[in-house]
Amino acid sequence: MSIDCVLTCPRCGEVIPVWFLVESKSDIYSQAPDIRVLKRTERLTENVLLGRGKYDDFSELLEKADRAYRDELGAGAIVYLRKVLERITFQTAEAIDIETKNKNGKHRPFQRDIG
Repeated sequence: MSIDCVLTCPRCGEVIPVWFLVESKSDIYSQAPDIRVLKRTERLTENVLLGRGKYDDFSELLEKADRAYRDELGAGAIVYLRKVLERITFQTAEAIDIETKNKNGKHRPFQRDIG
């Protein structure tokens, strides 16, 4: 069974469309059907995060990675996790005064020159 609904955040009033795909082991119209959620998809706006910002500026990327993984988009999840790793790498380099830009102003790769 496919269920489309709209949820409203009780704090901010933001509206979130949500879609569920559920299956039932018994008759779906019985008094207490035994169901399970097969898939869930939310259409979040830029103002809404499900993870509540627990990880500061990484929260949005981690949430997107989690949603991509849940939707079985393995490569999509890896893209977001790589962005988190890159941010951590550059923040760490800048914190200990390692130059992060090359001569033309672009991020330089973190690798040893073999020469």
